[in-house]
Amino acid sequence: MKELKLHWMRDPLRTQARRYRLPHIYIYIMRNATLRRIFEEKVKPPEDLTGQVILFGAPSFIKEGERYSILSVGVTTSQRMEKYIPSLLSLGVRGLIGKGELSEIVTPEFRNRKALYFLFVGALRPWSPQP
Repeated sequence: MKELKLHWMRDPLRTQARRYRLPHIYIYIMRNATLRRIFEEKVKPPEDLTGQVILFGAPSFIKEGERYSILSVGVTTSQRMEKYIPSLLSLGVRGLIGKGELSEIVTPEFRNRKALYFLFVGALRPWSPQP
């Protein structure tokens, strides 16, 4: 398993960009079906999510023998996950990465929990004003 480790800040709302603290985190990929199982079917998350980052995404897999490997991950729309965001943050998740804006209903949750939402921007095209 390949690890992606990032340096994380203890208090992202108060830490300036040039100041870093060094605890390592993993980025966990979750889609709406996973969140539904955790919060509606009460299935325990496979890992402790305290201090971690969740990427709202849908991975593509390939089977290699008896194992599966991730080929790619497509970031998915965060609005479908909104009803789970307060619960995710209550588990101690410090950051969420997703596509699209969140409603004003859930955005205060990030400030209250000292967490961050990272807006993933994709499928951009060059823009220029019409002559």
